[in-house]
Amino acid sequence: MPQLTVEGVGTFRVPQGKRLVNALTDECRLNQPHACGGFAECTTCKVVFLAGEPAAMRPAEKAALESKGLLGQPGVRLSCQISCVTDMAVRAPNRLLGPVRTEAGPRPAEVIDPAEDGPLGRRAGPELETFRIVKWLTSPSDHGRMPKEPVEAEEPLFRPMLRSTVPVLTVLDDGSLDVGEEIRIRKPSFVIGRSSGDLVLPNDSTISGRHAEIRLVQNRGVAQWTLHNLESINGTFVRVHHASFFADTIVMIGGRRYKLDATFQQSSESRPGTLLVDQQPLEHGWPSLVDAAGRPESMRYHIRKPAIAIGGVFSGCDIEIDDPLVAKRHATLHRDPNGIWQIVALKTRNGVWTNIHSIPLTSFCYFQCGEQRFRFTIP
Repeated sequence: MPQLTVEGVGTFRVPQGKRLVNALTDECRLNQPHACGGFAECTTCKVVFLAGEPAAMRPAEKAALESKGLLGQPGVRLSCQISCVTDMAVRAPNRLLGPVRTEAGPRPAEVIDPAEDGPLGRRAGPELETFRIVKWLTSPSDHGRMPKEPVEAEEPLFRPMLRSTVPVLTVLDDGSLDVGEEIRIRKPSFVIGRSSGDLVLPNDSTISGRHAEIRLVQNRGVAQWTLHNLESINGTFVRVHHASFFADTIVMIGGRRYKLDATFQQSSESRPGTLLVDQQPLEHGWPSLVDAAGRPESMRYHIRKPAIAIGGVFSGCDIEIDDPLVAKRHATLHRDPNGIWQIVALKTRNGVWTNIHSIPLTSFCYFQCGEQRFRFTIP
């Protein structure tokens, strides 16, 4: 569990991945304001980092800080947009000490959902299947970009008001995360397949005939791009920072696919299309990380403690995977207070990927069909 130090208050252990604003309230017993409920629509939850400041900054956090003239001030961040994954030290300038929260604002959700990126996440409706298993990686070029010297404010460039923004799909070159064939999507439905669709990739036999669809949906007048797996044989995967293990969850670590071999049960209230949300693992017994293909000769990694590290050979991690695409410290795996196993990707080149049924697409994300990887950006 990471340690959270609050200047003038003390040092506390907080659950891995917990939203910082909730950790300040629960573990540190501060009356930390969060007037907007954790949607980055205000800056009442701001903190000043003294150590351990995350390099990544979500677009919603960046926009909120910029609107208040706080962007670029050393260490100033929004605690509602940060997860506790490493040790941190902060100053909470807006806190009111005491065990009782007095008009602090509605409690933010326990984890940061990818669709929570500003007001749109608050208004998400049934048209979008927003699973709590995924937090997208944002562009490294957006992390901490601040002008070194003050510049005069300029008028913004023209952007369309009556039509949706045209996203760019990059069919990445092999071995690249940046370079590839760029395609502008100007249709409300864009299908990727091996034999039919708007983008046909006949050279990859692991792609199904109609594999995945990028779809534009209207949610209460707001346009949202979503990715849907079309019941492909090998599945559609997205690159994630964090994922929860359920009965049909498969993750890619390095060049192989894995699942947890454990006993799961399904909620009696489950509905079609929401399988990942409704399934809960049984709390008894320890799982094993196994090859998703189920080959008898594949390795089985037994998990016998609530938190482990995953890495390459000779890394000293609890699970050492003999795969050149696995970093020395690639990911961590832990069981949360609800008994659900969580995998958290560390900073690596190849990352961690998980299969999906459908998911909202963010402004900068990666997904994979067969052995072809894509980058999706919204200008």
